[in-house]
Amino acid sequence: SSIDERLLTPEQVLRAIDSAISNVGDHNVLMTCFAALFDSASGVLHYANAGQNFPYVLGVDARRQLSRAAIITASGNPLGDRNIKTEIRRGSQQLTPGDVFVCFSDGLVERSNQAGKLFGDRRLRNALASRAITGGGSLVELRDHVLQAASTFAEGVPASDDVTFVLCQYEPAARAAQRVG
Repeated sequence: SSIDERLLTPEQVLRAIDSAISNVGDHNVLMTCFAALFDSASGVLHYANAGQNFPYVLGVDARRQLSRAAIITASGNPLGDRNIKTEIRRGSQQLTPGDVFVCFSDGLVERSNQAGKLFGDRRLRNALASRAITGGGSLVELRDHVLQAASTFAEGVPASDDVTFVLCQYEPAARAAQRVG
């Protein structure tokens, strides 16, 4: 096979993207990016960040409601800037069963209203807080709730940037099977 099937780390992926876009045209093509690789067997999230917003890991309490929010504070600078050395921060985090990983673009937290105020991280965390995660459709409902909260806040002002919002929940196969049976 001509496909290289070696596993790349999130940092290697970001460095490859940086190399590719650093050589495009006569000007800088800047890009922020967060890359993650999740090991479902161990529950470890490996990540690298190049200037993207800090993602969250939300825990769930005994009632299956979102509770504690840990912010993954790995920073770094955007990819593609030929004038500075690329800094990519990497790390890993152990997830516990039920944890929800939340990653989003700046278009979500920088959504503004008619007064020019931003939706922001605090409003995003508030929209996520205490929401129930009880079954298969819960993440879709959570996504819809957050996007509606941002839209309501914007008071009809259209988004000026893309809005990307990713939710992933860690449910080991044995635990998911226990809940079904």
